[in-house]
Amino acid sequence: NSLYEKESNFSWYAGWDELEPFVTEFVPSLNNPRMLLPGVGNDQMLVDMVQYGYTNLTAMDYAPEGIERCRDMLMQSNNNNEVQLVVADARNLQGVFENDEEYFDAVFEKGTLDAIYLSGGKN
Repeated sequence: NSLYEKESNFSWYAGWDELEPFVTEFVPSLNNPRMLLPGVGNDQMLVDMVQYGYTNLTAMDYAPEGIERCRDMLMQSNNNNEVQLVVADARNLQGVFENDEEYFDAVFEKGTLDAIYLSGGKN
């Protein structure tokens, strides 16, 4: 979790500029889709999505420092009321949300599976 102390923001694989055409084609912001962004960490893309017009976002990370960094980035961009931030482990989401019947229209995942793989399945 010291990563969050060293870097202000970091995008795995690609940023919003590269991914925006695909996201907006399949999950248009006009429909106000409910989206889950697991493993968000300190990815600038969360702020970019809010600025683009996505308003019904839930961003989660297992590291409290990652969620705190997201909160800081959103506040600096004056978009802190748009996103639900959750500290949670993507491998076990039972009881994390208000009820287990809660759903998302889309899950936008960029690095969570890679992080789980690189950890060797360890906590």
